[in-house]
Amino acid sequence: MAAPELGFREMLRWTWRQLTSMRTALVLLLLLALAAIPGSVIPQEDTDAFAVQRWKEEHPDLTPIYEKLELFSVFDSVWFSAIYLLLVVSLVGCILPRTKVYWTAFRAKPPAAPRNLSRLPHHATYSSDEAQDAVLARAEKALRKRRYRVLVDEEAGTVSAEKGHLREAGNLVFHLSILVVLAGFAMGSLWGYQGGVVVVQGGGFSNTISQYDDFVPGSMVDAEDLEPFHFAFDSFDIEWLESGPRQGMAQKFAAHLRYTEEPGARRRSTRSGSTTRCRSVAPTSSSSATATRRTSRCATPTVTSPSPAPPSSFRRTRRPSAPSAS
Repeated sequence: MAAPELGFREMLRWTWRQLTSMRTALVLLLLLALAAIPGSVIPQEDTDAFAVQRWKEEHPDLTPIYEKLELFSVFDSVWFSAIYLLLVVSLVGCILPRTKVYWTAFRAKPPAAPRNLSRLPHHATYSSDEAQDAVLARAEKALRKRRYRVLVDEEAGTVSAEKGHLREAGNLVFHLSILVVLAGFAMGSLWGYQGGVVVVQGGGFSNTISQYDDFVPGSMVDAEDLEPFHFAFDSFDIEWLESGPRQGMAQKFAAHLRYTEEPGARRRSTRSGSTTRCRSVAPTSSSSATATRRTSRCATPTVTSPSPAPPSSFRRTRRPSAPSAS
């Protein structure tokens, strides 16, 4: 006899069960990790537009294929967003029912002890001359010392206990943390922005769209959302390695800035720099450092000291987010 065909409602129910199963969530998590690999290997337009343009000039035959597959903007592509959204739905549909079941079981009392202990797979019988209350009290104390949840039934003369709920709690916390990371990634894509600009020593920068060399806003970002800070790049200090196999390489650099957090505010001075450990970088006549003014959603410009040779191309971005699942 052939099995009856599934109706529309039964088909939706079956699809939902398959999507919210733990196996599907693991498969989608693996696909998300694999889908993020091209975004780490291939230059991305919202991270380094100069590198993308250079790659296109060096590979004119592959460029149309890569553009059609959206490989220059992997994390904004349709296929990556589809995997991302399916993973979120799968995790939510998987976690919520399990959380409800876990909470109900956690608040419930331990099950009563069976009348016939021989039905248990592991059991033993002992005899004692002590009173029943004394035996029950000693058993309760021993079980609580081992962190069991204990239920004492004085009428039936039994003590039942259980533990192990923290194992499921750790599993739920792990999956909730994945949801938090995905939510942070979504918030960065919607309310974050990325930009890059080269600031020469003696110049300055104001956080307006017209000041950026390239600017990639999030879907919910408006020009009015930019923090109105300004800084002036006064001087640049750099220390070189004077001996050893890495002689001539930059060891330490710092940019001296004067900044204001908003128009009319008191101007402050700061020093932004870094200590670097270069391995195979040839010394050049152009030196650069990162001048950072941290705000909630602020792109990070780079400042360069003037030199006879033109400064190298620069692309530095910042977006509030979380990693790719791995």
